[in-house]
Amino acid sequence: MHLETPLLKSHEISLLNSNNGFERNIYLKLDNCQPSGSFKIRGIGHLIKENLLNNNIETVISSSGGNAGLAAACTAQKLGIKSVIITPTTVFPSVVDKLKSYGAEVIIHGDIWDEADKQARDLCNKNKSALYVPPFDNELIWKGNSSIIEEIKCQMNDEIPDCVIASVGGGGLILGLIEGAIRNGWFERDVKIIAVETVGADCFYQSVRAGKIVSLDSITSIAKSLGARTCATKLFEYYQKYQDNIYSFTVSDKEVVETMEKFLNDHRFLVEPSCGASLAVAYNMDKYLGKGKYKNVVVEVCGGSAITLENLLNYKKIFLI
Repeated sequence: MHLETPLLKSHEISLLNSNNGFERNIYLKLDNCQPSGSFKIRGIGHLIKENLLNNNIETVISSSGGNAGLAAACTAQKLGIKSVIITPTTVFPSVVDKLKSYGAEVIIHGDIWDEADKQARDLCNKNKSALYVPPFDNELIWKGNSSIIEEIKCQMNDEIPDCVIASVGGGGLILGLIEGAIRNGWFERDVKIIAVETVGADCFYQSVRAGKIVSLDSITSIAKSLGARTCATKLFEYYQKYQDNIYSFTVSDKEVVETMEKFLNDHRFLVEPSCGASLAVAYNMDKYLGKGKYKNVVVEVCGGSAITLENLLNYKKIFLI
């Protein structure tokens, strides 16, 4: 279902992070160019296809505020089956329109994703020919997302990056990157996975600090696509096992908005705040990862459809940028 996306060296971000004789190469893995607008179609597409092989499935039901639902709806349309997407009230109208353009039935239920997810599960329990499609917490989703690492390996001619930077919501993307790195022996070669969240949507970061899985009381960040209150249990288990290879950082919403504008000007791509989180670290490597470290860096540009130019301009007003 997914496409192999370009791996582009960013002249602008590389130059910004090269100084005092130390040259960094910042590569952008452009999953914002996927058919559904984000990396999500890798894992969710794989999950749906694998289940279709052995089950009589007529409908997929997913809970999502945007990108997971779009991936499920896009995949369902390509496979000729129905899709029902349950979204919380925080969903952007533009996302609802896109979901419907893929033929999805959209049901708005609950103020937060957890409430929408419960409704999705309840609907699946009443429909024997329906497949529940979670946004992130499923092994098949992680396996599909691990294809990112396989593509990077080929596109870098079997050389390996020093680190891979990616945003974290519930953990489906980062779990795919971790499993791909393990499968290819990258951790033995000291590759780092840099997990980035926004303050206010930072369940993994808070779990790392607490030494146990923490559930957030609420999501206060503008990066609603990162808005899982609790990270996947498997992600925390991997962190405990590979603490020398998995780092966790947070960035502010203001930094994210500033980065979104910079990235738009530098590369002509408009990405949503969740994607801006990982890019904020990429634009400020010395600040977050230290001077003279990590020469070859890959940033997963995860994409996202919960953004319009009007949204970006409104964010700029909110943060006085």
